[in-house]
Amino acid sequence: TGLGLPLARMLAELHGGSLTLDSEKNIGTTATLLLPAARLGGAVGLGAAAGGCPPDRAAAGPS
Repeated sequence: TGLGLPLARMLAELHGGSLTLDSEKNIGTTATLLLPAARLGGAVGLGAAAGGCPPDRAAAGPS
């Protein structure tokens, strides 16, 4: 229906990121999604989400 990319861009921006598209005729299209590594207010890193380290350590950031 043509709503996918506008919704994806809006969600990226709501999370403090961006979505850009670069297209070249007869070559292809590149989509780039940039999101902040952490958000203020007690963000939990990917390691904790994947079971890589305890949540209290992930929230503190790298040591």
